[in-house]
Parts: sequence; C-alpha cells; structure tokens
Amino acid sequence: MSLFDLINATFEIFGSLLLWLSVRRLYKDKGYSGVFPPTTAIFAAWGYWNLLFYFSLDQWLSGLASISMALANTVHLCQMFYYGPLRPAKNKKKNKEKRIIP
Repeated sequence: MSLFDLINATFEIFGSLLLWLSVRRLYKDKGYSGVFPPTTAIFAAWGYWNLLFYFSLDQWLSGLASISMALANTVHLCQMFYYGPLRPAKNKKKNKEKRIIP
C-alpha cells in the first residue's frame, strides 16, 4: 500500500458513496432526469477496467474501492433501463402566482 493508493481509494470510496445515493434516489423516484445513460455506461465500463488495472499494479485499496464504484454504476444503469426517464405529471397544478422580482 502506498500513499497514492490510499488517496485514490479515498476518491473511489467517496465517489461510490455518492453514486449509491443516486441509486437510492432513482429507486425512490422510479425514473431519472438530467442523466445521460451512455455516460453511466462508460463509467461502469471504466470501473470494471479499474478492477483489472488496480490489482495488476498491486494497489489493493484502490482495487477494493473500485468494486463498489463499478457495482454502483452497474446498478444505476440497470435502474435507468428498468424505470426509464421521468415523465411530467398529468394533473400537475401550475403555479399561477406572479413573482415579483426585486
């Protein structure tokens, strides 16, 4: 383990925690908005590459952290295909109040 491995693993862990929050949000919303699925697919593929790459460099902390990142991206992508994009509600009331801009 090196200092660089520790720093990189920290970024991977924080990134995967944020991704898991996105997974949770998508599950609650039952749809996504503002996210382009191919971008998530590229990052998922990169995550699987990192699994091979980090372990080949004997960067075990980064390798272990990348497991969570790759898995979170994969789950997020699968959710996007399953739920699809968010659709606006049909009976959504429009706010008819006038806003006064100071």
